[in-house]
Amino acid sequence: MSSSSTTSDMSWQYIFKAAVFQFPHQDLKQYDNHNQFLVFIIHGVHKNLAYCRSGDAFWTGVAFPDTSSSSQDQLDILQLNDQFYSVDSHGSIWLLCDVASGAPNPTTAIPFASPPPMSEQLKNRCESMFSLIEMGGELHVAVRFQRRKTRKTCLIEIFKCDLSTHEWQKLKTLGDYALFLGTGTSISVKASEFSACNCEPGYIYFCYADYNYPSVHAPPDIGIINVDRHEIEYLNVGDKRTRRFSLPAWVTPKLLIGVAHCQFFRSRLYNFSGTGLPDPSLEPESLHLMRSRRQSSDDSKSHTEEPGVSMGYDGATGPVFGTNYNNTLVLGKGILHADQQLMAGEGTASWVEAYASDESLFRRDFAQVMMKLSSLRVLTKPLGQIRLNCSRVA
Repeated sequence: MSSSSTTSDMSWQYIFKAAVFQFPHQDLKQYDNHNQFLVFIIHGVHKNLAYCRSGDAFWTGVAFPDTSSSSQDQLDILQLNDQFYSVDSHGSIWLLCDVASGAPNPTTAIPFASPPPMSEQLKNRCESMFSLIEMGGELHVAVRFQRRKTRKTCLIEIFKCDLSTHEWQKLKTLGDYALFLGTGTSISVKASEFSACNCEPGYIYFCYADYNYPSVHAPPDIGIINVDRHEIEYLNVGDKRTRRFSLPAWVTPKLLIGVAHCQFFRSRLYNFSGTGLPDPSLEPESLHLMRSRRQSSDDSKSHTEEPGVSMGYDGATGPVFGTNYNNTLVLGKGILHADQQLMAGEGTASWVEAYASDESLFRRDFAQVMMKLSSLRVLTKPLGQIRLNCSRVA
């Protein structure tokens, strides 16, 4: 780096992309709940791959075959079925092997699939950018074709890779899925599960910034594509103000309810309100289940680890927080007494029953509440604090 280079000059050259992933399931047993992740980065002028685990002092580089020039130009990383994949600037897919703590071999990349069969005409007229996406449990790649002069997206094609044959199939429709693509993150969602968020099936929502071209001062490329009709709508044409703001990062809204430790519900099982009896509002089957799980935890774990019970509804197949959680309360199976009390009053019980039967209603109301909360000012010292432990005030 020359002495005249600044951090802002070099940032686009060094960290191109970073992504956080959970450890593959077979490796989770080696870590506690706070150390089950690793971070991948695409870095440097040549866009090399490296990763680190929680607690690592150094980054681990991914070794590519010496004969491959593509190894120095990676664009995206994806975790699918406990495997890690990357895509390079030519559209070739790589399988990243031995990404685990204590692996006997160094982390290496092997060729997995050739580039998808893109239109030769578009390849000659436009520049292309590749993103990896999981959709319906399958590996997909999104190919963004970009006009060289205006830097605007003119087309996005989606290809599915057969994990067995490594062959590509071009998708003509997205079905119930909607895609959210961008320079940073790319995700797929089932539109029917997010109907309250104005998410339309068969649409691609995109937001790109040309970090590869720091000399280009065009606004981010933001728009919507109707895949079935082959229509594209640009959302910020001529709006140069958007150059001053960071691009949005696409995330899938999901709240998971964790484990309630026995100290918080033990009295419900054996001595509710000092009566020497269990909580009468607790459904008998749940009482038996919670007692058996607590006993099983006591038998299998050390006395220094507080046993607990999952707050998810047994047998649930959908999101834990939402319909299934409210169903738990309707059935009298709430783990915590404070939660089950929502069914004790007529006013709150009617809302619990409504949310238990209508997931879209719950998502809509929950989103509105989160929007209201986001407008509140966060009080920090000396007026307030951000708790690192929700149960304690420092």
